[in-house]
Amino acid sequence: MLICIIFLKTGSKREKTKNKDTLANELKTLLEESVRIRLLSDVPLGAFLSGGIDSTTIVALMSKFTDQPVKTFTIRFEEGAPTNETKYAKLVSEFFNTDHSELTIKSTHINIFPNLIWHLDDLIADAAIIPVYFMAKLAREKITVALTG
Repeated sequence: MLICIIFLKTGSKREKTKNKDTLANELKTLLEESVRIRLLSDVPLGAFLSGGIDSTTIVALMSKFTDQPVKTFTIRFEEGAPTNETKYAKLVSEFFNTDHSELTIKSTHINIFPNLIWHLDDLIADAAIIPVYFMAKLAREKITVALTG
């Protein structure tokens, strides 16, 4: 016998009276406040930057609320890799005048996998875990806290 239980109802309960402009302003305010709160720190801060909309938004807001260049970090893959977002990350870095660092991930970086599993203490099915691990190590040379998007 199969029993089906619905745990989540997808119907929206938000106010239907708010227009798109009001909702956009609320989102902007929440994002700004979220970043501003995290900038209140006595340790060096930075951001992981892919050049996508999420990380670009975080870097834009960090740049808005600080008078120092934001330290940004990007991973790239060696030539021939199917994914390379560094072009977009560089554009964002130049636009916001960040202190930008890049790390090239090579096929030999896979050798960290056994050590990485020990650090994670769990298997995670995320193809980005190896590059992000090395990016975090690079970032740690300059910052203590990284905002991500």
